[in-house]
Amino acid sequence: MPKKHRNAYDSEDFVRKYIVFQRKDPHHKYFDKPAMHKAIPSLKGKVVLAIGCGSGSELNYLKKKGADKVVGIDSSKYMVALSKLNAPWAEIHKMSASNLDFKAESFDFVYSDLAIHYIRDIGKVFSEVYKILKKNGIFLFSTTHPIEDTLEEVKLSKHIKLKILGYSKIGKKVNKVYGDYFTPRQIKNRWWEEDEVVFYYTPISYIINKAIRAGFSIQQVLEPKPIAAMKKAYPDFYKRMIKIPFIIIFKLKK
Repeated sequence: MPKKHRNAYDSEDFVRKYIVFQRKDPHHKYFDKPAMHKAIPSLKGKVVLAIGCGSGSELNYLKKKGADKVVGIDSSKYMVALSKLNAPWAEIHKMSASNLDFKAESFDFVYSDLAIHYIRDIGKVFSEVYKILKKNGIFLFSTTHPIEDTLEEVKLSKHIKLKILGYSKIGKKVNKVYGDYFTPRQIKNRWWEEDEVVFYYTPISYIINKAIRAGFSIQQVLEPKPIAAMKKAYPDFYKRMIKIPFIIIFKLKK
């Protein structure tokens, strides 16, 4: 039996598998990364924080975008070690986004790609980021689109499954409701028959209202589609993702 961890990313074996998976994952190459990178403003001369810096590749990208200083944080010591190996020039810390140990108003731009949904209290993240951002600073982050997390899997046969948010009716009476959009909750997935990966689901209004309460103004909300190259490289993924949202991106301003 594999050793269990409260956080799968605290397992060195899991992190190794994740890094290999991420390099090959079509979601990153044709969907998530192009959308996030396109949304990054000019970073020339800016001090930047990357939340969930992972293997360090994003730190290098932010530096190439002109950032004067790039700081990375991750809650996994193994990810921190990888970031230090792949971006040895950067300042990197083991730290949670819900408890940012930096001076107030010390960053111009905060970047987080598919990381903050691992934290239970997203409102705490917003408060912490708001505190360490300078006036007019930007917080750009992505998270799994709430629609994706509300889809309920229904097995129709041995080989056919549906993922659905909706309901069935018998005559005029609702028979069964599939999925749950409104209830914030913890979700557990098992990857590669290893440790459970735990993240937190919240509806869009919850995210928006928590950001506003922290003091942010919302500059942009993006629901990206895959780039055209995915259609040829991964037609099955493209068929789904061109019609059903998979991630959502928010650009907030202090």
